Amino acid sequence: MVAAKLDVTALVFIILTFIAAAAAAVFGYPTWKASRVKPDVRLIVQAGPPTSAMFYLVLSNEGEGAAADWKLTLTMPRESRRFGPADALDPGGVPGWARGEIADSWVATWMSTGANDTIGSGLHRSMMIAAAGSPVTFDASYAIQATGMKKRTGQFRVSIGEDPDRKQSIWMT
Repeated sequence: MVAAKLDVTALVFIILTFIAAAAAAVFGYPTWKASRVKPDVRLIVQAGPPTSAMFYLVLSNEGEGAAADWKLTLTMPRESRRFGPADALDPGGVPGWARGEIADSWVATWMSTGANDTIGSGLHRSMMIAAAGSPVTFDASYAIQATGMKKRTGQFRVSIGEDPDRKQSIWMT
């Protein structure tokens, strides 16, 4: 009789342990998986509207996690021609865009504007950039950072031809 009770007690304990483990796996898996996904933000430079002195900077998140606290830093030689967001004439400015000079370089930064300013998985953020003058060539080094992602660096060149057609060519590494 004691052996039968022990077997039933052990069986109930094993079943309850299995149910607890299954519940932990079912309810804990989404949290565990969310902690493992990472963003993978890449810069894409695209030609702007035909016959314009504009081009697009596109940040594309190809990773599985949302990109939070993202930041794109562009560094150019100080003597290079300047550019900025096409809507920079807006009296409120462009949120997340800053520029300045350091040592012998000109630096422009485009960054998230707060904790809820993320680039979701499979999504992108774009900004139209305007340049003055004709012809125009920009050579820039870039660095992209986001929480949970290794810093990505590279270079690009945008050449915009003379009026009236302003043919554009883009090169990236």
